Amino acid sequence: MVKTLDSTFSEFGLIDFLDSKFSTSLPGFVKGIGDDCAVIGPRDDREGSYLVISVDTMVEEKHFSLKYFSSFELGIKLINSTVSDISAMGSVPKYGLLSLSIPENRIDFNFIKGLRDSINLRARELGLFIIGGDTTSSKELFLSLTVIGESKWKPVLRSTAEVGDDVWVSGEIGLSFLGLNLLQNRDKRGQISKKNKSRAIKRHLEGAERVRVGSYLASNNLVNSMIDISDGLIQDLNHIVESSKIDIELEVSKIPISDEVNKHFSNPLVSLTGGEDYELLFTAKKENRGKIYELASRDLNFTRIAKVKESKNHIKPSLYVVEREKDKRECVEKFFRRKGFKTLGYVHF
Repeated sequence: MVKTLDSTFSEFGLIDFLDSKFSTSLPGFVKGIGDDCAVIGPRDDREGSYLVISVDTMVEEKHFSLKYFSSFELGIKLINSTVSDISAMGSVPKYGLLSLSIPENRIDFNFIKGLRDSINLRARELGLFIIGGDTTSSKELFLSLTVIGESKWKPVLRSTAEVGDDVWVSGEIGLSFLGLNLLQNRDKRGQISKKNKSRAIKRHLEGAERVRVGSYLASNNLVNSMIDISDGLIQDLNHIVESSKIDIELEVSKIPISDEVNKHFSNPLVSLTGGEDYELLFTAKKENRGKIYELASRDLNFTRIAKVKESKNHIKPSLYVVEREKDKRECVEKFFRRKGFKTLGYVHF
């Protein structure tokens, strides 16, 4: 009997299932399945660069809709979302392989030209060279980009957080999720200015890019672990917890949720599970606080939102939540269930 993939088979369950049969005994191998990127280091401990490799896939009506995405915006979003994984490893993007599956009789020349031009423009801005790929036809529009990055320093993993670390996040949280809601005509409260609506929509359509920030943090040895926020702050923070086998205590009141999100949503905490912020979430030693604050600029802030604690249960480490500093802590699942949430992040299946 053939087994089918149904809703009980989660994204991460599928990844674990596939990983159980894939070999990782490669020469110079550093990290395989289970992080933002695969990492291949210099062979035989010789000097040289680390290769950092990631692939991102965007499927029509699952990750985007042509009702509000132009082809130009779609190309920029594809580059930024894929490069975000490279940023989270503290590396720099170098080469890309682009694959397109295009619906027949529905996508015209001007659409493809806009997609090509935006990918070319964004890639050039980042020093990324598109060197190959594949094309085919399909029922829905399907885009996939593989990016190969490089770093002379050891890439930052999500599994290397240390007890006593601060947990930081870059930028603001929730703008992209707000932008999606605005694009879907869900501005029922009508309290957001035209300027701020445009800012939120632009963030959703294009995403954020933190390559220089990630590489600076890694090359200056300011971080112990790092991940990008693609599926929501809560879900991605939980990845650090599980990979590093530590506990984290998150103070919700410290999270830099944008003012626009607070005005739009009756429960702004929804922005923590919405995803596609593409900000950096990282842990760092307390002695690095001053240097991290110095890195902040008028356009990009860094906020301490949590602390790494020793886990008493290494088989099941936990993410705990407090609303304010001296409140009683709750496990994250219980906290968000009490707040009326059914999921902790974006669900791919």
